[in-house]
Amino acid sequence: KPQTADDIFNAVFATKDRAGYQWDNAVESRQTDLAVFGVADALFFGRLGVTAGIRSDNYALKSSDTGTLGTGGVASSDHPSTTSYEVSVSLRTPLAVPYATYARSHSPNYDTGGALAPAFIASGNAIGTSTLHELGVKTSQLGGRLYASADVYRQTNQYVDVRNRAIDSRRAEGFEAELRYLATRSLGVTGVLTYSRIRQRPSGDGPGPFLVITPEQAGIAGTDGYGGMFVTNADFVGLGDGYALHATPRLSGSIFATYDRHGGWGLTGGITYNSWTGGSIPGSIRLPAYVLVKAGAYAMVKGVRIDVYVDNFFDQRYYIAEYDVDANASVLPGVGREVHLKVSTRF
Repeated sequence: KPQTADDIFNAVFATKDRAGYQWDNAVESRQTDLAVFGVADALFFGRLGVTAGIRSDNYALKSSDTGTLGTGGVASSDHPSTTSYEVSVSLRTPLAVPYATYARSHSPNYDTGGALAPAFIASGNAIGTSTLHELGVKTSQLGGRLYASADVYRQTNQYVDVRNRAIDSRRAEGFEAELRYLATRSLGVTGVLTYSRIRQRPSGDGPGPFLVITPEQAGIAGTDGYGGMFVTNADFVGLGDGYALHATPRLSGSIFATYDRHGGWGLTGGITYNSWTGGSIPGSIRLPAYVLVKAGAYAMVKGVRIDVYVDNFFDQRYYIAEYDVDANASVLPGVGREVHLKVSTRF
């Protein structure tokens, strides 16, 4: 029947009998977990460091769905057991500390409400897996005034796609670097650089992740599709074997300097860079790279501290892709210049 004037605050689901309406999904689940774990940190020959951890989980899972899509009360139960572990080995030398880390962990595949769908339990997918490979090197020099690190990594994790009620997975790999340098008692410099590639893994037997597309990608003129929402699944647009995600910049970095004059006044400033972003479907939106400048200052005046901070100092116009499924069809404008003023005192 048509909407009523009070629908926005008096939804049919809030009434006692719900006027005959039922939820599509009404999941009730119970999970218990008996776990034991241990962590060890050892140093051999004065240089070879080994850190290791292991955890065993023993679950008891029960779940039922009484919603209309749950076919009148489907229920499942299971008692899975998992073992998670990680090992990190490092070699401590005066110049640098190279290290290698491997980790494999397990955790429940909860939906957005914190429940476990009966279908996941019945199919043996109630517990998800993630893995991490990392190689890196760290160094601390000049009495601790200079710190630098760099690493390469690959991480794979499973997650629940709440839109198609399936278990999907992603793989991220890349490079990270960090620098912190206290040049003098007053001047410090920090910098970071990251390069990452994120890929949606193959969808297997399912239709793949839910994707929002533009009207044109659905074969509809843009003006004719105004106000509509056009969706598909990855497999239906030829992406069932996996695809690259571009909503996060592949390359990003920043460098900042801070000067502090004996706690009386100080200056800070720097730049951040983000490479292009966009959608994943061929022909999707592609947004250009951008650079932002930030600056700030503070001063102590008779026990009162005055802070001024300016974000996007030059009022740069830039755009960012919407996250995840909306990245193919939506764009958000970046925030323009913002000036923040804070006055504080202690008593």
